[in-house]
Amino acid sequence: MEIIIEFDKKSSFPEYSQIERPDYILIGIEKEKYFLIYDGTDYQIIEKEVNELLGNLRSVNLDKLPKYGMGCDGDTYTLKLSNGWNSVQFKWWSDSCGEQWDGLFCFKENLITLKNDCLRRSRNLRELEKEFFLTVYGEEELEKLDKLMEKDENKKQQNLDEEDKKSRGDIQ
Repeated sequence: MEIIIEFDKKSSFPEYSQIERPDYILIGIEKEKYFLIYDGTDYQIIEKEVNELLGNLRSVNLDKLPKYGMGCDGDTYTLKLSNGWNSVQFKWWSDSCGEQWDGLFCFKENLITLKNDCLRRSRNLRELEKEFFLTVYGEEELEKLDKLMEKDENKKQQNLDEEDKKSRGDIQ
């Protein structure tokens, strides 16, 4: 899968965050299908959603430098857009760049909304699947399935934690 959009949010105080990278979101394309990737899960999205996101960036005025910004608290955001070997990256602190960069802030908010919509759609689908499974196989089998799924989720989280540690250099 080719990653075309990479977005990250890093807190100035990550030690106080319950989630290490709460808004690390990727959008990729594979065989003309688009996917939002969050927390190790691929959610299929439509091209229109990607185009609407990218449309937010039309208003970004690159003729001006971003407004000076710095501080001790807040969040640092990174947005990278790629197509093959070509890419552009934006990095800003706490939406302090000025009005000429409002498109970045809209992009960020709309991307987080799209992520939340994907999570909500996925939860609704899982609830329907569970309801169907319960009806067909009964409560005992559903409990077995829940335990298997929980083990799988724990294993997935361990793998993600190990990848994060490796990327930070904590593990060789």
